[in-house]
Amino acid sequence: CLASPQVEKHLVCSIGEEVYVALAKGALVPHHVIIVPISHCVSGAQLAPAVSEEMVKYKKAITEMFHDQGMAPVMFERYIPTRGTQHMHYQVLPVPKKLVPALQDAFEKEGAKQHINFDTLLPFESISAPMEEKP
Repeated sequence: CLASPQVEKHLVCSIGEEVYVALAKGALVPHHVIIVPISHCVSGAQLAPAVSEEMVKYKKAITEMFHDQGMAPVMFERYIPTRGTQHMHYQVLPVPKKLVPALQDAFEKEGAKQHINFDTLLPFESISAPMEEKP
């Protein structure tokens, strides 16, 4: 969180009006980044329109950057309760493009083992879209 006195500024890559991008502390792979709203929010489904729009801009730019490196992004939302506040962010990990066709099946198989169901979103679709469609 940028407002935290403990923020590790050396990990911050870009700061927008509503969102910032930082290298992931404890990255799983090289170029693993997080996209974080500057304002605290519990869920991507609850983001203000301006925040959501800027998130999409960053997601598109990161996707283009990975594409130029022969990679594709895997993005997922993470929520972390912190001292006195709540904060969601998107984890973005590059994977080789050749692995993309097998990713959805791998996530679904591993999720099923843990009794987790996934909703698949279209590229850059709002996280709230699947919830809006359900009665």
